[in-house]
Amino acid sequence: MTTAVVLSHRLPFPPQGGADLRNWQNVRALAAAGRVGVLGLDRAVPPPACEGVVEWQATSDQALVEPPASTAVDALKWLRDPAAHPSDRWYSPIAAAELVGMVHRLEPDIVVLEQLWLHRYVGDLRRFGCPVVYDAHNLEGPVHSEVAGTRNDRLSAMFAERTYAIEGALLERVDQVWACSDDDAARGRELYPSAAPIAVVPNTIDVDGYARGDAGGATLLYPGVFSYPPNRLAAARLVDEIFPALAHVRPDARLELVGGGPTDVMLAAAARDPRIEVTGQVVDTLPYMRAATVLPIPLQEGGGTRFKALEAFASGLPVVSTAKGVEGLDVTAGEHYLQAETTTEFVDAIATLLEDEALRRRLADRALTVVRDSYSYPVAERRIHEALAGLGVMEVTLS
Repeated sequence: MTTAVVLSHRLPFPPQGGADLRNWQNVRALAAAGRVGVLGLDRAVPPPACEGVVEWQATSDQALVEPPASTAVDALKWLRDPAAHPSDRWYSPIAAAELVGMVHRLEPDIVVLEQLWLHRYVGDLRRFGCPVVYDAHNLEGPVHSEVAGTRNDRLSAMFAERTYAIEGALLERVDQVWACSDDDAARGRELYPSAAPIAVVPNTIDVDGYARGDAGGATLLYPGVFSYPPNRLAAARLVDEIFPALAHVRPDARLELVGGGPTDVMLAAAARDPRIEVTGQVVDTLPYMRAATVLPIPLQEGGGTRFKALEAFASGLPVVSTAKGVEGLDVTAGEHYLQAETTTEFVDAIATLLEDEALRRRLADRALTVVRDSYSYPVAERRIHEALAGLGVMEVTLS
């Protein structure tokens, strides 16, 4: 039996968004191997009914839970310190003491650090001697370099440069890295040759928890956290280019943008066109999945793998995506989803799916097989247990 401590931005259950979904899959897998304590830096919620989760604690530091309003000057003060980064705001001496206290109580075999932005806590963990695992939801350096290239401004470029620096340093300081895909693992080894060993732990979902169906109609769904730059740009492309062009050929089409952090561009589009709905944060995206007809993913930046695609596959919802939008997933264009890159290609593919129920079902059936075989909870559990065996903290018997 192993004991683990997980540090995350927020307590990840019930999951709301891709980060929570990945964090929760990891907690479940670790709990299946023994005991887990979870410390979240935001959102105090009741503990889940999950055997093995023995501590479930939100930080008491209210400055992390409810950050004080900052002036523009305060928000950019990191620029004045060459070693600083905007993610420094997630470090708190109070939270660090609470993390150390949990480590003292549980005496874990490993500590898992979720996402790059919590990198400063590694210094507090290093004096305990137990292995530290960094779970890389993305390769953040390349992601923000792509965003900087799109924006073409010095502030974005500096953010990307600093992100590369802290990512490289973190990958060297930890004992193991978990990547979302073989692609991310290979790229991580190439970009950061001094990194700790990298194990692939794919994004997975509870496939049986998704109800399948075909709602018919003409509703497009794009779920995401819109404060994340790649999602923000994809949503802007949907409301400015793809949906208006589709509406010319399908006036009955609707677009639902579901998730926290909606932008002014999204809200303005919804105000001028009643066929566009912006929900803001929702407790559960599954009712929206069940009611939608097609899920377009016009992503042009980003890393890791997309939970929105996996959830659509499990829900029987056909996907139209750029190559970037399904990057790292073991799926084939034309067999599991329809590929589109340009606005015209998106409109043509979406319109075809709206008209062809048989095609929607064929894609959905094949995609469900892939997600069940390669991206379901048992897969993550096996990969995590193998990774722990690689660290020497548990034994795995392979069947």
